Amino acid sequence: MIGPKGEIRVQVTGNFQTNSSIALREAILAGMGIALVPVRLLGNHMTDGHLKSVLPDYQPAPFPIHAVYRRSRFQPAKVKAFIDSLADEFHRCPWVSDDGQPSLHG
Repeated sequence: MIGPKGEIRVQVTGNFQTNSSIALREAILAGMGIALVPVRLLGNHMTDGHLKSVLPDYQPAPFPIHAVYRRSRFQPAKVKAFIDSLADEFHRCPWVSDDGQPSLHG
């Protein structure tokens, strides 16, 4: 996490593990704890007051996302448009909603 005084590292413990964003969303909504998730995952649960932001001054460290595709002499326009669309979407911070609210939820 990156906070007002720079990067911090915290060892997290617990007995819930998942690689499913759906399972994580359901665990958050069931009140099992806090999680770092993109705003898009939670839909209107923030705006309806069911969930709230915590640790607003902290953001996750950046991580790369790669689009892997077969390179050829002539790249179809639809492939370039799709990659450009992905780049635009992920260039915006997924941890912050359109109204600027952080999405560290609990």
